[in-house]
Amino acid sequence: MARTSKKPAEVFESEKTKYEQAKEKYRKVLKRLKPLSVLESLPSPPVNRAAYSDRMAWTLANMAKLAYIKFEQNDLEKERLEYSLQSGWFNLMRTFDRLGTQAFLAKNDEFAVLSFRGTQPDDWEDIKTDIRVVKQRTIEGKVHAGFKRACEAGRRTASRQAGDRHRKVTTP
Repeated sequence: MARTSKKPAEVFESEKTKYEQAKEKYRKVLKRLKPLSVLESLPSPPVNRAAYSDRMAWTLANMAKLAYIKFEQNDLEKERLEYSLQSGWFNLMRTFDRLGTQAFLAKNDEFAVLSFRGTQPDDWEDIKTDIRVVKQRTIEGKVHAGFKRACEAGRRTASRQAGDRHRKVTTP
């Protein structure tokens, strides 16, 4: 039985087609998943009072969870973040990946959220940021110097991106 071998260009095109098909299938699955869809049954979180809100706490906890999507690695992960946010009526305004700190800025009609990812033990930049354990004074108290440095790096941009209605972006 004679065996025919494909030329490298044919193999590449075949594999590229399989990859594109798999990527499209992944995107379709992402669109069906709605991590924040439970928000549909919740009224909008209160934003005009200084009281504790289960709804706001739930929304912010989910934003913290979404910060662990490694959106800086590739376009598919960034799309995953965007789809997840859209399932809760948020729009991704910007992502940040600077000085070992990753964050994203998202907003809806009511408020904006700047969500930071915590330390990733397999990421050398995160570890270098954590090594700066010296505390620095702020108006509210003391904060980890590495986090403060990384946070300040994105604060002005986040404030501009949030828009006039959500102008104030505070950092430690």
